[in-house]
Amino acid sequence: MSFQKWISVNVEHGYFADHRCPPMRFEPTGDCRDRMRRGGQFFYPMPNGFHIFQDTGKVKKDQNGAGGPCFFDIAAFSSDPRMGNYSNLEIDYRRGSVYYVSNVLTNGDEENKEKRLTLSERAGDKQTEALPVLLKPKQFLIQPDDAATGDTFKLLDGSGVVVKEQQAKDGAEGFALYADVSGRGGGLYRLEKNGTAAASFYADDGLNNTKPAFIVGIEANWTEETAVRAFDIRIAARKVPWHYYVTARANGRKLENLGIRNTNEKSLPGVSFERVRVDEEGRGVEFVSSVPVPLSERAHQSIELIEEGNNGTPLIPHLPNAGISTLHVKEGKWVSQIHVYI
Repeated sequence: MSFQKWISVNVEHGYFADHRCPPMRFEPTGDCRDRMRRGGQFFYPMPNGFHIFQDTGKVKKDQNGAGGPCFFDIAAFSSDPRMGNYSNLEIDYRRGSVYYVSNVLTNGDEENKEKRLTLSERAGDKQTEALPVLLKPKQFLIQPDDAATGDTFKLLDGSGVVVKEQQAKDGAEGFALYADVSGRGGGLYRLEKNGTAAASFYADDGLNNTKPAFIVGIEANWTEETAVRAFDIRIAARKVPWHYYVTARANGRKLENLGIRNTNEKSLPGVSFERVRVDEEGRGVEFVSSVPVPLSERAHQSIELIEEGNNGTPLIPHLPNAGISTLHVKEGKWVSQIHVYI
């Protein structure tokens, strides 16, 4: 056997100062392992990614497979239970809601789309955004809650081939579409309602139980002249509004004169803090950031608590930053609550 490196994938995370992601475990899906066994590929996991090697001798012996497209689906499992907190990912394992990202997706070119989880190839300029998917076994039931009499639902595979088509006759209460893709193989499936995308699923009996954080899909064609195809996966840090709660312990402090000033335009461009509430009885004042700010392992300096009208030294020259310990869910949304005492 003669193995040659073919595909290399590296994972980066925006929360960490060195951009390295905490150790993750990468595993090919069951169907992918079967395809790799037949095609002579070897999977080598790394702490922050993985490599795929090709048995060049296998390609020469199996001319039917030489030069044809190969597709690899690799599941990623995080070893850090806090990853869902500091990552800008909405993962819900109870519902089976995770992410799927692939170099053949075409939904990542929108300029204003939020880049939560992206895949890009270093040799090109294409970047694809991950797709939220619901994990399902290979036999599953779809019951849309917005079905109306006459609606047409189509289930399509990752290549756009219609797997099943069904029309709702009894409205939302009686409609259900049963899908059995065990004979076709697991992977990405999309539901369309009257020609419009309605939901995305990833069907795999094993992943439905093990619940990865995300799945990476890579399509590539092998030739002996092909250089190593290197990909980068980037996970964005969670963006949250920063709420500062400043409590004045000393009497005589005029709360309405307190302010927060951002003098670090380099790392926090355009971020300001508005005074939104003054509680004279509790001797407290609340400030909220003008925009959600990404969490960062490296603290932003020079966020100052000042007393307006006083040109002297700030009351606090470096306010504490939002962090994992300050996160809360308020009215269904993530926020950071930072308490400061003077």
